[in-house]
Amino acid sequence: MKENIKNFELAKYLNLEHHSKLKRLKAHFRAGLGGVSLISLHPETPELGETNVTPSNAESKINLLLKKKEPGRPTPEKSLQAWLIQKVIFDSPPDFWTTLSLRFLTSELRIANNGTTIVNDILACDSHGGLWVIELKSKRDLTTLIAQCNSFSQAILNDKEFFSSLITVHSDNADSHCWDGETIRKMIIWPESPSGKPSITTKEKIRNNAIHEVEYGHTGNGSYYFKSNFT
Repeated sequence: MKENIKNFELAKYLNLEHHSKLKRLKAHFRAGLGGVSLISLHPETPELGETNVTPSNAESKINLLLKKKEPGRPTPEKSLQAWLIQKVIFDSPPDFWTTLSLRFLTSELRIANNGTTIVNDILACDSHGGLWVIELKSKRDLTTLIAQCNSFSQAILNDKEFFSSLITVHSDNADSHCWDGETIRKMIIWPESPSGKPSITTKEKIRNNAIHEVEYGHTGNGSYYFKSNFT
């Protein structure tokens, strides 16, 4: 997948080149193995986008995104994902993000792993050499979240060269946010427990899979709050 790094280089360039406009629009250019897309982070059009972006058509893609209509069905996970990415890129990241000294790398990265296509919600790195696999759910589906975290973590180990190159794209000289080539950390972000106290079984599964847990809730004004339960 080394040849696909050029897409991430292009996305980084476009995000820097159009930063002010993207911040106003609430959007970002996102790379994938197949190309670059322009993705909305606006609460009315979360994760909707324009594909096949090039340097020559980036401005027109931005204008097209402005005309996007609201999605026709509720998308709670996409709303959460778009809100969080918008905060960590343009605004003020939530406390758990800054506490862990995380840097956003990319989202919705789709790769093949052992003959199966898997998708990661958010990929980040920290200042201690760790690469973070972050998965979000609007339901407390721990089994699925653990499987997603573990599958993508294995995919990273299966192609260290690609992921090392991806992080290099987002790093500056002497940048502390780089991967040591071994450390992979997993995080789930899911709704807070209705009872306010997760079961012992849930706690054990999270601990046994070495997962960092973050619960979220709605503030009532289109925003979110987070509770970190790091193990």
